Amino acid sequence: MIAHVDPLKLDTYDRCTVAWSKSSASATTGHDFPYHMDSGAMSHCSPNCEDFTEFTPIKPHAIRGVNGTSISAIAVGKIKLHLGKGWRLTLHGMLFTPQATLRLISVGCLADEGITCVFECKGCTVRNTVGKILAEGA
Repeated sequence: MIAHVDPLKLDTYDRCTVAWSKSSASATTGHDFPYHMDSGAMSHCSPNCEDFTEFTPIKPHAIRGVNGTSISAIAVGKIKLHLGKGWRLTLHGMLFTPQATLRLISVGCLADEGITCVFECKGCTVRNTVGKILAEGA
């Protein structure tokens, strides 16, 4: 599992691109693009309904973005990621945001579940509740 981190941008935001997909640890599926870990995101979100293993429509809910922009979440569900070495991660409360341009994994939501994410100038490490590394990279 490789997390791509641009050390020059770490001052601006804590975000790294992780090559996780729901079907593969090292590459995304043909129509997919990577997930981005975001310390500023309040929720996980994805613009791809095919990602979801559970999916419940909701009343459209505005999600605020950068520079005051907003997009609508129209469903909520969960996504199961395969991380390699047999590790799996289920993201609960994932919002379906068809207008989004990125898949976001909320670092705060992971922390609420006991998963830690450490960002350093050389990379990012994600650990489960017992401290085992789920993903790391530079």
